[in-house]
Amino acid sequence: MTLNPKLDSSCVLALQFGEPGGKLAADQSIYEHHGTIYGATRVKAIGGRGLQFDGVDDFVEIPEWGLGQYDKFTLSFWAYRYEENKEDDVMSNDGSDEDLLVVRLGDHSNWQEGKFMIYWGDSGYAFLSNTKIYKNRWYFIVVTGDLTTKRFQIYINGVLDRDDIYTHANKWSASKIYLGKLLYEYYKGIVADVRIYDGILSLKKIQALYIAPRRKIRGYDLNIVAHEIRSSR
Repeated sequence: MTLNPKLDSSCVLALQFGEPGGKLAADQSIYEHHGTIYGATRVKAIGGRGLQFDGVDDFVEIPEWGLGQYDKFTLSFWAYRYEENKEDDVMSNDGSDEDLLVVRLGDHSNWQEGKFMIYWGDSGYAFLSNTKIYKNRWYFIVVTGDLTTKRFQIYINGVLDRDDIYTHANKWSASKIYLGKLLYEYYKGIVADVRIYDGILSLKKIQALYIAPRRKIRGYDLNIVAHEIRSSR
């Protein structure tokens, strides 16, 4: 299997969905934490390829490999929503109670106002972006967390969106990771270039990750490219 030589050892998961077909979601990091695709289809996406989820029963399952060892982390991904006014769960685990992890785009409830959010456990207290995540647009979303100091940051399209203390964050639990669902709720849209890093990336590195795939689309506006992808469905 060909791995991405540009990924250093701090990247512990990198799913870029460039396989020609099949159910394998190959991890391009040196750790080979490969996932299994259930229903989601490969499509053209920002910087190359992504996975399209139908919002009904599509998801990716990644086996547990020891996420609990990371005290600091960075999670990044590209996302393109097809709908608003709903819960779009991009990532979750199979933990329960205080071990549950949810990464979500938007919600219909007033206090969440369609923003990006990450939360642990069953307290109901989420760490929210200041920016609303609209449908039919590409977003590059990054969240960093220090699970000792509880300091979290959210970046939207290479710009710091929020920097604050999130006291409800727990350690990563030893559990499977799912893309595209939380229990029986499913994401409708595209996800591309999903990464997890052991450690907190610098602003310079985050901006480099945002800029690099955009150069590949030869000056096209992000939303024009997104429209072309949507029209091909």
